[in-house]
Amino acid sequence: MPRRLQNDTSGIILVMVLIIVAVMSVLAIGILSMQVTRVQSGQDVVQSIQAEYWGRRLLWEIYANNLNGLAIAPTASTTIDGRTYSATITPTPPNQYQIDITY
Repeated sequence: MPRRLQNDTSGIILVMVLIIVAVMSVLAIGILSMQVTRVQSGQDVVQSIQAEYWGRRLLWEIYANNLNGLAIAPTASTTIDGRTYSATITPTPPNQYQIDITY
């Protein structure tokens, strides 16, 4: 007896499930990449704040050296949380100093 063609929708369900899985995968990858970007941005902010506070410390050391008549080193470096911060200190008249910090 020949088989009767029926309205078979089981293949459509498989296709729909595959499409939903693909869309959810794209969303998950997008969310994951956003979180990685946020973590990196947070680390950049922490390093910037550490550099700023170290620069302020250098400023007070320069001020103390000026008061005591001591020489001021043209460069300085330190390591904070495993990252090396380097500073170049340039005197500018009158009694001002430019501090450039790299990390």
